[in-house]
Amino acid sequence: MIALLCALLEIWAGPEVAARRIGFRDRLTPGLAGWQSGAQPLFRIDVLAHPTHGLPVIDDVGFFGWYARSLVKSQTLTADGSLGFSTQQIAWEAGARYRLVIDGEERGAASIAYGSLRSDFDGPGIGGVLLPAGTLQYWRPGVEVRVPIGRVALFGGAGWLAPVRQDAVGAAFPRSSSGGLDAILRAEMELGGFFLRGAVRYMRFFYSLHPLPHDPYVAGGALDEVASASLALGYRL
Repeated sequence: MIALLCALLEIWAGPEVAARRIGFRDRLTPGLAGWQSGAQPLFRIDVLAHPTHGLPVIDDVGFFGWYARSLVKSQTLTADGSLGFSTQQIAWEAGARYRLVIDGEERGAASIAYGSLRSDFDGPGIGGVLLPAGTLQYWRPGVEVRVPIGRVALFGGAGWLAPVRQDAVGAAFPRSSSGGLDAILRAEMELGGFFLRGAVRYMRFFYSLHPLPHDPYVAGGALDEVASASLALGYRL
């Protein structure tokens, strides 16, 4: 793990492990195939910057972004375990963040971000089967609470996920409606001039597909879940 970090600029880097599962509810079309990945190892970089202008309120507005990519392709199976292939995951988020500072210490934050989650499949062609792959992009307004305990700080956050681009599921269901939510738990500890961070996140996208009888694919709904855990080393300037 490598990182460069600061008081107004933070850069974190380290490994992440993620698993993804997509399934259909009330599925009538045999060619619709959900899938579930194994644990995928990724490398992740996070950056947070708070530009200073010497102004109240304005100095508490910052900008952040992160990028994660699979180090290797992982083995993935359809939901019934009958077909196997490999998957690579690429994800990122970028946005703005307002931190709540009380008595000189950050106690919480509100943020708005735009994110992307993509799974690329590799393997033999599977004729007649729709595998929900591709890019899912979304807006994420969220809130976060920070609790300092000595050299350790605990964070808890939640966000609403509003899909914008839905290649993974929505491309086959043009009348579908969707939404989502996520939850994040994080702990940070100071280690000399560096910081150690551990985090877990759960993302859940849900779809109502609204098919018509003549559509090529018919199912009542779909669920797309991602669980991840990460460890990072950082440095603040």
